[in-house]
Amino acid sequence: MHHRLARAVIVALVLAAGFAAAALAQIITASPTYFEAPGKLSAAEMQATFSGKYREDGTDAAGNNWTVDATAAGNLTVTAGTYTDNGRARVDGLMLCVTWEKAWKGAEHCFRYAHHGKQLASYGLDGKLDSVVTVSR
Repeated sequence: MHHRLARAVIVALVLAAGFAAAALAQIITASPTYFEAPGKLSAAEMQATFSGKYREDGTDAAGNNWTVDATAAGNLTVTAGTYTDNGRARVDGLMLCVTWEKAWKGAEHCFRYAHHGKQLASYGLDGKLDSVVTVSR
């Protein structure tokens, strides 16, 4: 009986590790910096992608999954596991600038985006890869 339980736990851990590795592999294949990334989004593409109601499903560089739901007014709700936060977003030329109530102590952070296959890769202002996201309406 203990062997079956141990085997089930091992199988579950191996599967979980496999899913985490797949998400991380997806991140690693994106260009490591914005400056090297092909397919940078133009100001018009940023406006079309991040204006109005949209949803972002992302995986950050550490392999954490999250979802952002945006309203037409620019209000945001993020969910990452049991964590939630509310904020605001605005497009500023080539950047999406975000402010969260809890995260970053309310400071605004801006991100630039580049095409990454059917997804987008987001980069901080330092040029480092932040997340790989799928945006849907």
